[in-house]
Amino acid sequence: MDIITDTANMLKDWDTCTIVSCAADHSIVGEVYYCIYDGEQQILSMVSGMYVKSSPQILIASADAISLKKGDSLTVRGHTYYIIGKTNDGHGLTTLILSDNHG
Repeated sequence: MDIITDTANMLKDWDTCTIVSCAADHSIVGEVYYCIYDGEQQILSMVSGMYVKSSPQILIASADAISLKKGDSLTVRGHTYYIIGKTNDGHGLTTLILSDNHG
């Protein structure tokens, strides 16, 4: 198997997301992609020593995230989120950082 097939098979066991809006490519609106969802969490800030909330995020195949940009929206587990950040790991996976607010 190649890395693309391995990535697709790994993500199938987790969640799905549905594209709600995509400014760069309207043709993918309504498309469903496999992803790993990581919801908002309380984390300890090493700087302040206080607990802060992390942003929810999904891990998605980079090939599925090519057209997605900041401000586009998607639905995961019945909740609509807006993309506020995007990081590609260089190995076929992309993390989309999400927010409840258009941002």
